[in-house]
Amino acid sequence: MKRNSNGKKQKHTKRNIILSVITIVLVAWGAYLLGTYNSLKNEDSKNESTLAEKSSTSTQSPSKKNSENDSSSRQETTTSEETQENVSPKRYSQSEMTTANQQFLDWAIDQAKRGNMAVTDNYFTHGASGTGDWYAETVDGKALVQSQAPDNPGYNTYQIHALGGVSFYTSKNGTIGYDNVPSKAVTAEGLSQAADKKHQIHKYLLCDNGVVYEAISSYENLVAFSSPFGLYDDDGKTTAIPAKITFKVSQDQAAQNEWKKILSSL
Repeated sequence: MKRNSNGKKQKHTKRNIILSVITIVLVAWGAYLLGTYNSLKNEDSKNESTLAEKSSTSTQSPSKKNSENDSSSRQETTTSEETQENVSPKRYSQSEMTTANQQFLDWAIDQAKRGNMAVTDNYFTHGASGTGDWYAETVDGKALVQSQAPDNPGYNTYQIHALGGVSFYTSKNGTIGYDNVPSKAVTAEGLSQAADKKHQIHKYLLCDNGVVYEAISSYENLVAFSSPFGLYDDDGKTTAIPAKITFKVSQDQAAQNEWKKILSSL
């Protein structure tokens, strides 16, 4: 009977040892799995944080290209008061306007070369029209571009006045930098003899509040010298030609800085 009793005890002891080993193995394996899970979870958390930071940076940076739809839509409604330090406007003489526009064109030529684009200061002209003012629609209100009569509606009606402008585009003739083709074009041709149809045109509007406004659109929308500008009727109240596009505050901060520097020197 003693032998049987001892045999049973040995069997129980072996079983207990085996169960203990299995328990230890299971606990260790569970701890390993838990550690791996936590590690993966922390890594996911870090990745999400990094993505959020990148997203925040791309949204806030005004120097980013406006290829992102959300950035582009915000720019359409952003006024100069929100992004620029405007200068106090004054009434500039024709000589000052010519000087300022030429200085900006000189700067723009260098920028066009860097971007493999062409540039011209032939950004606006028109054929036969009535006596109403030509104007640009901007996010800050209407800007006078050309007054054809004293009061239609006239200089004092506007808070903003254009002193000049330039047009950037990809040349269909391979020109990089200043392009003299538009200066030889008749009004009806616009930029058609110079700009490549496959690429957008950028028109910069240089205004007396120290802000550079910009219209970016397709060749079809901006090829005409009179686009995207509006025209008042002879009564100076009703619209004869509506403005096609609203000029936005340009995100080209280098251009903004250069234009302010030019105006401060006059």
